[in-house]
Amino acid sequence: HVPVDTSTVCPAHLDNAIVVGALNKDNSIAYFSNYGESVDVAAPGVNIYSSYLNGEYKEMSGTSMATPFISACCAMFKLAYPSYSPKEIETLIKNYCIDLGKSGRDDYYGNGYINMYNAIPDCTVKYITNGGNTISDVKIKNSDEVKLPEPTKSFTVTLNANGGKVSTSSYRRECELEGWYNNSALGGTRFNPGGSYTIISDETMYAKWDNPTLGAVENPTRTDATFLGWYSAQSGGTKYTSLTSITANTTLYAHWSVKKNGTITTSKAIDNRQLTISWSSSGYRYVPSTGAAVLCTGTGTSYSGEYIPTQGTWTKDTGLTSGGAVFEISNLSSIRSYIKSLNNGTLT
Repeated sequence: HVPVDTSTVCPAHLDNAIVVGALNKDNSIAYFSNYGESVDVAAPGVNIYSSYLNGEYKEMSGTSMATPFISACCAMFKLAYPSYSPKEIETLIKNYCIDLGKSGRDDYYGNGYINMYNAIPDCTVKYITNGGNTISDVKIKNSDEVKLPEPTKSFTVTLNANGGKVSTSSYRRECELEGWYNNSALGGTRFNPGGSYTIISDETMYAKWDNPTLGAVENPTRTDATFLGWYSAQSGGTKYTSLTSITANTTLYAHWSVKKNGTITTSKAIDNRQLTISWSSSGYRYVPSTGAAVLCTGTGTSYSGEYIPTQGTWTKDTGLTSGGAVFEISNLSSIRSYIKSLNNGTLT
């Protein structure tokens, strides 16, 4: 076949026709392909394996082998854009061509070799990490696969010793990515982090996390108090244990039981004896300053010994010298009032 100018043959010279040139396997124009101003695009047309007579298949060459490629592309565009006119479909065909031959349109390749992959709509995959590190949106072709990322998320636990001391005041707790979900309610199908999935439309993926627990943290030290635990507030709040879930950056405050130390001494001797009451973290004690006898309830009643608190009351310490009645007082204010009553209302 000797190439001819397409403007001289029918139907290639018609305005509504899409005129197709034939390409070799190296994308150069075939020796037999026609040329001219009406050539629109080019497609493979040499040694194309196709159906033949009597149910056979064979390789054939010609623009008749190239044209079905473009016919199929037109059908795909019409399926995607059913309201488009033939002219609009032709425009799409030309817009998705890869330029061949001379730069721009030319009389042999037309607008070039159509690449339908470029015509496939892009899909955007958005990632909402719900507190994890930011993941950029991804654009892929419809029906392509995307590998889901594996973001990280952590919380910082800060310890406020509240008058005490800790050697480590900050801990980092890592969250575990449970999975990705394509709805903000985090229900339905779970998509594995690191897995590959086919995307057929714009998609927004939401990360679901398993929160960490507090775990092991240092207990603070304080010389004048006993540590009670870590709490969510400086006063009151919720007590945290190693199993308490951490849901945000958190500051924990040490709570203390402050040890009580001091001495009350009567300003006037009772029955010629000075009475001293001392207290410490172990409780209150009556300690006579001179001699062993201590007047507790009134004239004529005396006993020896030292008294310590047990279950909120005062009982005699059996480890010391025994004798006399047991004197029970439940708190320091009662002790102070009692001493005042013994000492004519005065107390130092």
